[in-house]
Amino acid sequence: MQETNKPQKPFIGRQLELEKLTQIYQTDNFEFGVVYGRRRIGKSTLLKSFIKDKPSIYLVANEKKLEFNLENFAREVGAFVGQTHIKFSSFSDMLDFLFTNISEKTIIIIDEFTYLVETEKAVLSELQNAVDKYKDNSRLKLIISGSHVGMVEDMIAYKKPLYARKTFAIKLGEFDYFEAAEFFPNFSPEDRIRAYSFCGGVPYYLSLVDDTKSIRENIIDMFVRPFAHLENELDFIFQTEFRSKVNYSSVLQVVANGKTKLNEISQISHINDTAKTATYLKPLIDMGIVQKERAFADSQQTRKTIYKLKNNLVNFMYSFLEDNKSAHGLLSPQDFYEIIIEPKLDQYVSFIFEEVCKQYLIRTNKMPGSEKILEIGRYWYNCRHTKSQIEIDICTKTTKGVIAYECKWTNSQIDMAIMLGLWDKAQAVDEISICEIGAFSKSGFTPGVTEKYKRIFTPKDLF
Repeated sequence: MQETNKPQKPFIGRQLELEKLTQIYQTDNFEFGVVYGRRRIGKSTLLKSFIKDKPSIYLVANEKKLEFNLENFAREVGAFVGQTHIKFSSFSDMLDFLFTNISEKTIIIIDEFTYLVETEKAVLSELQNAVDKYKDNSRLKLIISGSHVGMVEDMIAYKKPLYARKTFAIKLGEFDYFEAAEFFPNFSPEDRIRAYSFCGGVPYYLSLVDDTKSIRENIIDMFVRPFAHLENELDFIFQTEFRSKVNYSSVLQVVANGKTKLNEISQISHINDTAKTATYLKPLIDMGIVQKERAFADSQQTRKTIYKLKNNLVNFMYSFLEDNKSAHGLLSPQDFYEIIIEPKLDQYVSFIFEEVCKQYLIRTNKMPGSEKILEIGRYWYNCRHTKSQIEIDICTKTTKGVIAYECKWTNSQIDMAIMLGLWDKAQAVDEISICEIGAFSKSGFTPGVTEKYKRIFTPKDLF
């Protein structure tokens, strides 16, 4: 039986990145740049979309020896220039061939370039030498791409060989909630936020969501069912990104359990050395799995910082799956969802909702308007007067003053009592002067709130 061809999904997002790459292509000069980001983030999809309908050679390195990669590269290059039986004796030999045999404006992409560096360190100096030798008389657009974020950033760091040679560098991050929602347009605004809460902004995870099914069905299919798409995703992340799983996994588990300070993360993970713990946290931060957060209005040099999970999929798996492996094996997928996930799902989403609301304010801040946000963040403070911890979900420093926001993901509307409580907290803050308050609510607002306050938003408003 002949297999029917599925319609190809449209390319989503990355408009700024595509615009930058297009600008680079339009010049008549030689360009050399780097596109990088963690696995699953959509580097290859972006680059393939960019080179569509443009003269290009797309080379993909693998973890084999350099000789095997050169054989594969030779076939691709030969097909482009119309020559068969091309052989390259070295990486430098291939670069010489490309620069001397291709005079027209052409894009050369070497994807997963870090694999080559891991197997043969000399490719870095060979690349440097080729760029120096040919850049003044070439129209090639040479792009290297890599998934090992730390390695790439080290290669292009100040005083490193490629630093002065590159003409651009693009680090791909996750989509925000709004771009992510383009993957499931048929969902309600509330379900778009729920889906974002377990996918985050990673294109591969988002592409697995089926918006003709319920959130329940998607979670079961993606995480819970035997041989689910993402059943072993944590192991995949550790195996492909880190050489030692044990310490990174221990640190993540502690952060996922709500321990946010460096010293307590170090103690509970049994590393017992804050300097070493910080070295384990750094690559997790570089990859966008963990984020370091400081309280709103604190200086950049403050030591009052905390760590929390940033990647929503990792957060979801630690919240529901990692500590429930026994139940996962004993229960049916449907029972596991109903007993383990469903009762706490909206409580989990409530924390993600705060980040969604912050992203909304950041996104709208870039639109035309007289008022602009200069700083945004969560506020926490030990009040000396009340001898209690004051927490405000979002604070924004704007050109018109500081504004405080409450974020509620509950089945109850925000009423005047909640708004007055927020105002009381705002007035108790000594360090900053809050001039106005607002709120985000999953279930809307009572009439008194809608009449008095203008900065109030529901999930529908966010889209």
